[in-house]
Amino acid sequence: MTLTSFLMIYVVVWWVVIFAILPIGVKSVSESDETQAEGVEEGAPVRPMLLKKVVITSLISVVISVAIAMAWPSISNWADREAGLDMGAGEKSE
Repeated sequence: MTLTSFLMIYVVVWWVVIFAILPIGVKSVSESDETQAEGVEEGAPVRPMLLKKVVITSLISVVISVAIAMAWPSISNWADREAGLDMGAGEKSE
């Protein structure tokens, strides 16, 4: 797997993880006991904790991406066999 492939996998995994983590621990303005300012949407988060979530997302994404990179040779070989592209014993490509 090339560095470019790894980075592309990391970016895709990062976005999937961030969207999974964003709603965790968020209270909306209507759910909180704080007074809301004029013109604030009731569903707006009080404290979204975005920096914390970005750091957690990045760490989780690294772990998942490394696991995918380590499994990539067997995934790639399996996909080639399923597609009929196995260049195994005795076969030569021309």
